[in-house]
Amino acid sequence: MKIGNILKNLRLAAGLTQEQLGKKVNLTKANISKYESDDIEPNLATLYMFAVIFNCTIDYFFGLVNDPTPPNKKGNSRNATSSKENVYSKDEQLLVESYRALNEEGQEKIIDYVDDLMTSGKYIKSGQLGLAE
Repeated sequence: MKIGNILKNLRLAAGLTQEQLGKKVNLTKANISKYESDDIEPNLATLYMFAVIFNCTIDYFFGLVNDPTPPNKKGNSRNATSSKENVYSKDEQLLVESYRALNEEGQEKIIDYVDDLMTSGKYIKSGQLGLAE
């Protein structure tokens, strides 16, 4: 299955419209539609945001695992998309709030910076998201 199909299935399972998902990651409905139809591919930082929203691993988007549940969440019945509880640490909340306070240019810089950090592999925790061991 391609990334677009996986994203669409996760979005629908979470009961989100393309517009609602777009708002969560500061993208347009058109961008989400292009991702889902595989017209364009999301960068690593965007995939990471989707993984956080849908409580799954990035490996799941690439078809490397069949179970979307992160290894540290197995056996935990809570689902981040349906839970009313806040599943983010204070630092994660601060990052999201700061990101949302920035204009489009600032947000693009953050996405580029996170993408660079993730792509380098140097700053990924061992065993996190299946990207570094």
